[in-house]
Amino acid sequence: MEICDLVAQQSSELKEHLHFPLVHLSFIVFRIASRIK
Repeated sequence: MEICDLVAQQSSELKEHLHFPLVHLSFIVFRIASRIK
């Protein structure tokens, strides 16, 4: 059970670490797209 909890904790932290760069990346893409228009 402890190993499962550890994996679940790491996966949730990984999601948080991946979430912010994705939002930042989509924001950059949106600015570039609006600049092209």
